[in-house]
Amino acid sequence: MKHFIRRGAALGLALALTVTAASASYALGWDVHTGKVPLSQGATLGKNIFWSDSYSDLRHEYYISYSPNENVVPTVAYGDKVLNRQSLSTMAKSLENQGKRVVSGINGDWYVLSTGSTVGLLVTDGVVRATPYYNNAWAVGFNEDGTAFIGQPALSTTVTFGGQTFKLSGAINKVRKVTASDTSGGLTLLTSDFATTTQNTDAGVDVILAPVDDGVSATQPTIGQQVQYQVEQVLESTGSIAIPEGKAVLTMNAKDNADTLAKLRALQPGDTVTLSITSTDERWNNVDQAIGGYKIVSDGQVNSGLPSERTAWTAVGVKADGSAIFYTIDGKQSGYSVGCTLTQVAQRLIELGCVDAVAMDGGGSTTIGVTYPETDGMQVINRPSDGSQRANSTAIFLTTTLQPTGQLDSYYVTPTDSMLLSGATVQLSASGLDTSYYPTTGNEVTWSVSEGGGTVDQNGLFTAGSQSGFSQVTASDGRASGT
Repeated sequence: MKHFIRRGAALGLALALTVTAASASYALGWDVHTGKVPLSQGATLGKNIFWSDSYSDLRHEYYISYSPNENVVPTVAYGDKVLNRQSLSTMAKSLENQGKRVVSGINGDWYVLSTGSTVGLLVTDGVVRATPYYNNAWAVGFNEDGTAFIGQPALSTTVTFGGQTFKLSGAINKVRKVTASDTSGGLTLLTSDFATTTQNTDAGVDVILAPVDDGVSATQPTIGQQVQYQVEQVLESTGSIAIPEGKAVLTMNAKDNADTLAKLRALQPGDTVTLSITSTDERWNNVDQAIGGYKIVSDGQVNSGLPSERTAWTAVGVKADGSAIFYTIDGKQSGYSVGCTLTQVAQRLIELGCVDAVAMDGGGSTTIGVTYPETDGMQVINRPSDGSQRANSTAIFLTTTLQPTGQLDSYYVTPTDSMLLSGATVQLSASGLDTSYYPTTGNEVTWSVSEGGGTVDQNGLFTAGSQSGFSQVTASDGRASGT
């Protein structure tokens, strides 16, 4: 009891807000305020404010609860090239220009600051845009039906030519290293997704390849399939060269393995080079979207040895049924959100029902945006700790191609959440939403308090009651409703 009294006094002094006296997150602290907003089919925004006794300060979290469905699907994105970093808003605008409605989005994987090269696996529309730097790297994959899973792709990537098979130790769409002694050295395949040029700074052998559409093989790098390329040119390059659009460059540093370099130089225009990407985990053969991450939850347990930095974080958690939580928590902003450790993020995702989870890039990179039902485009809703959006390498969105139906299905009640002192009022309004979550004409509604205290009149004016707690208000026309 003393603990609750101490906590109530601290909040009273700091915030002067009405709160729930015994609701808490083991990971983040006491619930000060909570809200939920339906965004589209299977996608709901959760917004929570917590009070940390340890730091006598607040924490703000935002996350998307996603239930897989055919109409709203995960969509991994990057800039116009793999090396071109962009803000979350810029990537969202590009998707919107493709005719998609962006339901929500969060920033993605870590990347190399000097080049913009993503650290982990990157797959969009079933095509491998970049392989991981490390063979034991983790990633979250999304199937075409939206279901998610987390695993280690452990990809084997090879090219076969001249009767021999060679490991792509430099992988796909990673900046070429200097020598084979480097962990990322050796043969590297660069597609036109990578950049407009190879970005090479040293001399090397560059083989320009054109994919062969034989009706059987894939024409772009795909896990579980082969790509047949035809050699167009073999070049002795002194540095960077252009990557022709729709083609690829098989490249190796001139200081690298002499035998392999000799095999490259022996290639002739018209020769065939076969690319093969395989995984011992067959789930990756069918993956539609994938992005790398740092494993923080395994089988419902927090992984040990996680970094202890207290900052902003982004993460993706997966539940046992394949549904997902796209999670962010703000940090480095005293008086608004002090952040937390990765261990606390892992604990919080377990609280939210996740059995596996990976962390994305955090700190100033942490960004989340949504398209509210009454708006036309995505807007960032958190406060990135840099003070503005950071240009990042990758992002994960939920997108839909659903079009307005005009058929009234529910009501969107605004404001979606509000903090009130006892006796204070807030004017609520209810707007009609159709079956695709687009605005449509509604009817006259009646108002009621469906949960918690307080009163609401028939014009939607809510008055907070005398008891601390959460209240829920419903607007209904007898057939459709919203809370």
